[in-house]
Amino acid sequence: MTTLKENTTRLSLILLLASFSSLGAPAARNSGETPTKSKTADWYKDADCRMVFFTVLEGLYEDGIPQEVVDLVIGRVEDNNIDKAFVFRCKLCHACYEAFAVYQRRPDFNGAEGVNTIGTRAIAPELMEGLKSGGQRQFDAAFSGIIQPWVKQKLLTLNQDDAEKIATMKRFGKLAREGNALIRGYERCQACEAIKAVAQTLTDRNR
Repeated sequence: MTTLKENTTRLSLILLLASFSSLGAPAARNSGETPTKSKTADWYKDADCRMVFFTVLEGLYEDGIPQEVVDLVIGRVEDNNIDKAFVFRCKLCHACYEAFAVYQRRPDFNGAEGVNTIGTRAIAPELMEGLKSGGQRQFDAAFSGIIQPWVKQKLLTLNQDDAEKIATMKRFGKLAREGNALIRGYERCQACEAIKAVAQTLTDRNR
């Protein structure tokens, strides 16, 4: 038999998940506007965004994401071409971008020439194809397949009780909604999609 607290927690998570249901809807294209470095958010002042930054950076290192993949996501340094995946006024988007940018410029480990990452994750052929496709929908799906597992795993392993997890999800939901309102010409915000996936898992766990 479930307790009143357990039922309340389950209901809260279900309602929270419902509040995310609109985040994956295609956004209207804003003619002529592309994200630029001049339109940025102070993401680093937000503790939850800093967690996303460090989570994505850790994932890049732990999985040993190849430089080719990073260059496809944020563009080569010399090209300065970052208009595919990130909306810099969205704090979650910006935090993800900065993690990729730091990793892109990573040096070799001291005393280990030519070694500058840790894992050896093989990128699925369909993800590489999506990144190279030139289509926004295919690119978004591939980018999602890379970063969602890191963010989802982090949020699922936070040392928090149910009430704290709900509070965390609400904060991320607020960030996601704020970012979604800024998206123009993108299918969905991949950081926001990771939050939605976690919300679904938390809801299932509390049924």
